[in-house]
This record gives sequence, C-alpha cells and structure tokens, in this order.
Amino acid sequence: MPEQTQERGANESGIAQDREEVEYTVDGVEQETTKRRMTPREILTKAGLNPAERYLIQLHGKDQEPYKDTMDTPIDVREDAKFITASLGPTGVF
Repeated sequence: MPEQTQERGANESGIAQDREEVEYTVDGVEQETTKRRMTPREILTKAGLNPAERYLIQLHGKDQEPYKDTMDTPIDVREDAKFITASLGPTGVF
C-alpha cells in the first residue's frame, strides 16, 4: 500500500490547509493545534496561561492586534502566527 502524507502548506491568506496541526507561538513558546479558529481565551488556556490575568496580542510584523476586549470572539489561527500576552492587572513602578 502506498503511504499517504498530508501536504503541509498554507493558502494565499496564510490559513493552513490539508494539515493536521497548525504551529504558532505564544510568548515565544511553540504551540500547535488542529483547530483553524480559536478564541483568544482558548489560545491562552492551551498555552497554560490564565485568561483572568492575561490577554492575547497578535503580532503582524511591526503591528499589534490586541484581543483584550474580544476574548471570546473566534479568530483564524494561521501557520506560524505569533502571539504575545500582557497583564490585565495593574503594573506598579518600583
């Protein structure tokens, strides 16, 4: 029987197609999922972070897209997406 493999590519918009897992990073830590759409809350939780304490920001080159007020709105999870997080709580000056 010939071995079947899945192509690991992305379409023109960067959304993974015909792929078991999508790889992305959260705060520099590699993550992967089979879901093509996730909420920022799901992404944080999957990364082991507390959505009650942190919010997600997606990096697009030099631009940043914060999801502070849209934690439960699904977003496209694209191959090699880069996310960082920020604190929801007060930050003090010491």
